[in-house]
Amino acid sequence: MKMTSGYVRTSPRKIPSQGRSRAAVQAILEAAARILESANLERLTTNEIAEVAGVSTGTLYQYFPNKSAIITALVEREVLNSLDAIESAVAMNGNGTALRSACEAAVRSLQERPRLSSALLAAEPLMFMDGEKPPFAVLQFRRFELLIEGEIGCGQCVESITSQLLAMLKGLLLNAVFTGKLEDQRLPSDLGDLAVQFVAKAHKQCGARSAHDS
Repeated sequence: MKMTSGYVRTSPRKIPSQGRSRAAVQAILEAAARILESANLERLTTNEIAEVAGVSTGTLYQYFPNKSAIITALVEREVLNSLDAIESAVAMNGNGTALRSACEAAVRSLQERPRLSSALLAAEPLMFMDGEKPPFAVLQFRRFELLIEGEIGCGQCVESITSQLLAMLKGLLLNAVFTGKLEDQRLPSDLGDLAVQFVAKAHKQCGARSAHDS
Protein backbone atom coordinates (compact mmCIF):
# COMPACT_ATOMS: atom_id res chain seq x y z
CA MET A 1 0.00 0.00 0.00
CA LYS A 2 1.30 3.43 -0.88
CA MET A 3 1.79 5.44 2.29
CA THR A 4 1.85 9.22 2.39
CA SER A 5 3.25 11.56 4.99
CA GLY A 6 0.94 13.21 7.46
CA TYR A 7 -2.28 12.07 9.03
CA VAL A 8 -4.39 9.53 7.18
CA ARG A 9 -7.83 9.07 8.67
CA THR A 10 -8.69 5.41 9.16
CA SER A 11 -11.89 5.73 11.18
CA PRO A 12 -15.36 5.82 9.59
CA ARG A 13 -16.92 9.22 8.84
CA LYS A 14 -20.35 8.12 9.98
CA ILE A 15 -21.51 5.24 12.18
CA PRO A 16 -24.51 3.49 10.55
CA SER A 17 -27.56 3.32 12.81
CA GLN A 18 -30.38 2.34 10.46
CA GLY A 19 -30.79 -1.09 8.87
CA ARG A 20 -30.32 0.28 5.37
CA SER A 21 -27.15 2.11 6.40
CA ARG A 22 -25.72 -0.99 8.07
CA ALA A 23 -26.50 -3.01 4.95
CA ALA A 24 -24.66 -0.46 2.80
CA VAL A 25 -21.59 -0.60 5.05
CA GLN A 26 -21.59 -4.40 5.02
CA ALA A 27 -21.92 -4.38 1.22
CA ILE A 28 -18.95 -2.02 0.96
CA LEU A 29 -16.81 -4.15 3.26
CA GLU A 30 -17.71 -7.38 1.51
CA ALA A 31 -17.02 -5.81 -1.88
CA ALA A 32 -13.56 -4.76 -0.69
CA ALA A 33 -12.99 -8.27 0.68
CA ARG A 34 -13.95 -9.88 -2.64
CA ILE A 35 -11.67 -7.55 -4.57
CA LEU A 36 -8.76 -8.28 -2.24
CA GLU A 37 -9.32 -11.99 -2.78
CA SER A 38 -8.78 -11.58 -6.52
CA ALA A 39 -6.34 -8.65 -6.77
CA ASN A 40 -3.52 -7.09 -4.78
CA LEU A 41 -3.87 -4.18 -2.39
CA GLU A 42 -2.49 -1.63 -4.83
CA ARG A 43 -5.36 -2.28 -7.25
CA LEU A 44 -8.05 -1.69 -4.64
CA THR A 45 -9.79 1.63 -5.28
CA THR A 46 -12.84 3.28 -3.78
CA ASN A 47 -14.45 3.51 -7.24
CA GLU A 48 -14.12 -0.22 -7.80
CA ILE A 49 -15.34 -1.00 -4.29
CA ALA A 50 -18.45 1.16 -4.84
CA GLU A 51 -19.13 -0.52 -8.19
CA VAL A 52 -18.86 -4.06 -6.79
CA ALA A 53 -20.93 -3.10 -3.74
CA GLY A 54 -23.67 -1.63 -5.92
CA VAL A 55 -23.57 1.78 -4.25
CA SER A 56 -22.55 5.22 -5.47
CA THR A 57 -19.15 6.64 -4.57
CA GLY A 58 -21.05 9.37 -2.72
CA THR A 59 -22.67 6.74 -0.51
CA LEU A 60 -19.30 5.10 0.11
CA TYR A 61 -17.76 8.42 1.16
CA GLN A 62 -20.61 9.01 3.61
CA TYR A 63 -19.18 6.16 5.66
CA PHE A 64 -15.50 5.91 4.74
CA PRO A 65 -13.17 8.84 3.99
CA ASN A 66 -10.68 6.74 2.02
CA LYS A 67 -9.44 3.28 1.15
CA SER A 68 -7.41 3.05 4.37
CA ALA A 69 -10.57 3.43 6.47
CA ILE A 70 -12.23 0.57 4.56
CA ILE A 71 -9.22 -1.70 5.09
CA THR A 72 -9.14 -0.81 8.79
CA ALA A 73 -12.83 -1.69 9.08
CA LEU A 74 -12.15 -5.00 7.33
CA VAL A 75 -9.30 -5.79 9.71
CA GLU A 76 -11.63 -4.98 12.61
CA ARG A 77 -14.33 -7.29 11.21
CA GLU A 78 -11.91 -10.17 10.84
CA VAL A 79 -10.34 -9.64 14.27
CA LEU A 80 -13.78 -9.67 15.90
CA ASN A 81 -14.70 -12.84 13.97
CA SER A 82 -11.46 -14.37 15.21
CA LEU A 83 -12.30 -13.41 18.80
CA ASP A 84 -15.72 -15.05 18.43
CA ALA A 85 -14.00 -18.22 17.22
CA ILE A 86 -11.62 -18.04 20.18
CA GLU A 87 -14.50 -17.74 22.65
CA SER A 88 -16.24 -20.78 21.14
CA ALA A 89 -13.04 -22.83 21.20
CA VAL A 90 -12.22 -21.89 24.79
CA ALA A 91 -15.78 -22.69 25.90
CA MET A 92 -15.50 -26.17 24.37
CA ASN A 93 -11.90 -26.70 25.45
CA GLY A 94 -11.32 -30.23 26.65
CA ASN A 95 -7.81 -31.58 26.22
CA GLY A 96 -4.95 -29.12 26.15
CA THR A 97 -4.89 -25.59 27.42
CA ALA A 98 -7.22 -22.70 26.64
CA LEU A 99 -4.32 -20.77 25.13
CA ARG A 100 -3.51 -23.56 22.68
CA SER A 101 -7.18 -23.88 21.72
CA ALA A 102 -7.47 -20.12 21.25
CA CYS A 103 -4.43 -19.93 18.99
CA GLU A 104 -5.63 -22.86 16.92
CA ALA A 105 -9.08 -21.28 16.55
CA ALA A 106 -7.59 -17.92 15.54
CA VAL A 107 -5.49 -19.51 12.80
CA ARG A 108 -8.38 -21.62 11.52
CA SER A 109 -10.44 -18.43 11.35
CA LEU A 110 -7.79 -16.91 9.08
CA GLN A 111 -7.78 -20.04 6.94
CA GLU A 112 -11.50 -19.71 6.16
CA ARG A 113 -10.69 -16.95 3.65
CA PRO A 114 -6.94 -17.31 3.14
CA ARG A 115 -6.55 -14.81 0.30
CA LEU A 116 -8.35 -12.11 2.25
CA SER A 117 -6.42 -12.95 5.41
CA SER A 118 -3.14 -12.78 3.49
CA ALA A 119 -3.95 -9.32 2.14
CA LEU A 120 -5.03 -7.97 5.52
CA LEU A 121 -2.09 -9.48 7.41
CA ALA A 122 0.25 -7.80 4.95
CA ALA A 123 -1.63 -4.49 5.21
CA GLU A 124 -2.07 -4.30 8.98
CA PRO A 125 1.52 -3.27 9.90
CA LEU A 126 1.31 -0.45 7.34
CA MET A 127 -2.05 0.74 8.63
CA PHE A 128 -0.82 1.25 12.20
CA MET A 129 2.77 2.33 11.71
CA ASP A 130 2.44 5.09 14.28
CA GLY A 131 2.00 2.48 16.99
CA GLU A 132 -1.51 3.59 17.93
CA LYS A 133 -3.69 0.61 18.76
CA PRO A 134 -7.28 0.78 17.50
CA PRO A 135 -9.98 -0.42 19.94
CA PHE A 136 -10.30 -3.86 18.37
CA ALA A 137 -6.54 -4.42 18.74
CA VAL A 138 -6.78 -3.46 22.41
CA LEU A 139 -9.63 -5.96 22.80
CA GLN A 140 -7.55 -8.66 21.11
CA PHE A 141 -4.56 -7.88 23.35
CA ARG A 142 -6.67 -8.05 26.51
CA ARG A 143 -8.21 -11.39 25.49
CA PHE A 144 -4.79 -12.95 25.03
CA GLU A 145 -3.60 -11.35 28.25
CA LEU A 146 -6.41 -13.14 30.09
CA LEU A 147 -5.52 -16.42 28.38
CA ILE A 148 -1.91 -16.06 29.48
CA GLU A 149 -3.01 -15.25 33.02
CA GLY A 150 -4.91 -18.53 32.90
CA GLU A 151 -1.65 -20.28 32.01
CA ILE A 152 0.75 -18.67 34.45
CA GLY A 153 -1.36 -16.61 36.87
CA CYS A 154 -1.28 -12.87 37.37
CA GLY A 155 2.10 -11.23 37.53
CA GLN A 156 4.25 -8.35 36.44
CA CYS A 157 5.41 -10.14 33.28
CA VAL A 158 1.97 -10.94 31.80
CA GLU A 159 1.69 -7.74 29.76
CA SER A 160 5.21 -8.10 28.37
CA ILE A 161 4.71 -11.79 27.55
CA THR A 162 1.42 -10.99 25.80
CA SER A 163 3.11 -8.36 23.63
CA GLN A 164 5.94 -10.72 22.75
CA LEU A 165 3.58 -13.61 22.00
CA LEU A 166 1.32 -11.58 19.70
CA ALA A 167 4.35 -10.15 17.89
CA MET A 168 5.75 -13.65 17.43
CA LEU A 169 2.45 -15.06 16.16
CA LYS A 170 1.94 -12.19 13.72
CA GLY A 171 5.49 -12.64 12.44
CA LEU A 172 4.95 -16.37 11.92
CA LEU A 173 1.63 -15.75 10.18
CA LEU A 174 3.21 -13.18 7.87
CA ASN A 175 5.93 -15.69 7.08
CA ALA A 176 3.23 -18.25 6.28
CA VAL A 177 1.63 -15.71 3.94
CA PHE A 178 4.88 -14.96 2.11
CA THR A 179 5.85 -18.64 1.81
CA GLY A 180 2.38 -19.76 0.71
CA LYS A 181 1.76 -21.87 3.81
CA LEU A 182 -1.19 -20.04 5.38
CA GLU A 183 -3.53 -22.83 4.24
CA ASP A 184 -1.33 -25.60 5.67
CA GLN A 185 -3.61 -27.72 7.83
CA ARG A 186 -0.81 -28.26 10.35
CA LEU A 187 -0.40 -24.54 10.96
CA PRO A 188 -3.09 -24.15 13.68
CA SER A 189 -1.69 -26.93 15.87
CA ASP A 190 1.92 -25.92 15.19
CA LEU A 191 1.31 -22.32 16.28
CA GLY A 192 -0.80 -23.47 19.21
CA ASP A 193 2.07 -25.63 20.47
CA LEU A 194 4.60 -22.85 19.90
CA ALA A 195 2.45 -20.37 21.82
CA VAL A 196 2.21 -22.62 24.88
CA GLN A 197 5.95 -23.39 24.79
CA PHE A 198 6.82 -19.70 24.35
CA VAL A 199 4.67 -18.59 27.30
CA ALA A 200 6.09 -21.31 29.57
CA LYS A 201 9.67 -20.36 28.67
CA ALA A 202 9.03 -16.62 29.00
CA HIS A 203 7.39 -17.16 32.39
CA LYS A 204 10.36 -19.18 33.59
CA GLN A 205 12.78 -16.48 32.45
CA CYS A 206 10.68 -13.83 34.18
CA GLY A 207 10.73 -15.82 37.40
CA ALA A 208 14.50 -16.20 37.19
CA ARG A 209 14.95 -12.45 36.69
CA SER A 210 12.66 -11.68 39.63
CA ALA A 211 14.59 -14.08 41.89
CA HIS A 212 17.87 -12.51 40.79
CA ASP A 213 16.62 -8.98 41.49
CA SER A 214 15.22 -9.81 44.94
